[in-house]
Amino acid sequence: MFKQTSTVFNQEVIVIYKDPSCVGNKALFILVNAKVDNYFRNLLTRTTGFGDKALLLLQKQCASNNMIDKNHFHFVFTNLRMLSSETATHFLRRFIIGRNQAELAGNSYDDIQLVDFLLSAMSSVTNQAYMTNLSVFQMKRDDNQAVTSQVQKLALMQPLPRHRGTSPK
Repeated sequence: MFKQTSTVFNQEVIVIYKDPSCVGNKALFILVNAKVDNYFRNLLTRTTGFGDKALLLLQKQCASNNMIDKNHFHFVFTNLRMLSSETATHFLRRFIIGRNQAELAGNSYDDIQLVDFLLSAMSSVTNQAYMTNLSVFQMKRDDNQAVTSQVQKLALMQPLPRHRGTSPK
């Protein structure tokens, strides 16, 4: 980040420049204008070239987060289901994206909840390898053994070990 524009970003709060006509503020406006679509570009013409004001306007227009959004993304995340033709890699990608969206909306989940959501989402799979892994994790959960979501994700990605004497199909 450029030192001229770094003072305007403070976590999720936008800090107004003391001198609105400074170079950093104008550069920020050009950057923001280059990254938005035509609708928002037209909307930003109201800010008359000030980057901090443009960011405030964008935040007000499209970054408001309310309880409806929070509940919506929680519902979407907790109701994810693995499709029968879906690979574990593809599903875990959707799961992580869903979790990130829910957390950005203000929800928070601990590892135990994440493991439970993942087990629930994959409960309808018909793939024998996934079913075996899910059974192992479910037994660990039933025995109150710690199963973090990271361990579970990695294990689901690994193929099951083959026993001696069995041939690949």
